[in-house]
Amino acid sequence: MGRRLAFAELTTRSGEEPPSHTHGTEDEIFYVLEGSLTFRCGDETFEVDAGGFVFLPRGIEHAYVIRSNGDARLIVVLSPADERATDGWGGLIGNLEQAGEQGGVR
Repeated sequence: MGRRLAFAELTTRSGEEPPSHTHGTEDEIFYVLEGSLTFRCGDETFEVDAGGFVFLPRGIEHAYVIRSNGDARLIVVLSPADERATDGWGGLIGNLEQAGEQGGVR
């Protein structure tokens, strides 16, 4: 059956945003616990504050910018979650682990 969902809590701040990218293998949902962000998905933008969420479907270039001062706390949900992938979910986790070692992700 495979892994259907993965949940991660991410604490980050302005200047630590990932570059624009596309996931070919999974969808993402961001639920904002703290902070204010602007998400871009294709040609659309969404202002999301604490308590809000956004769905970013696979195959569409997306990014976000943190508008608030201080930390932003997010719950990230990915589906499906295949840790064997070299991009997408697998690449995201690898990038988060590398950034954490460099002090970018807490």
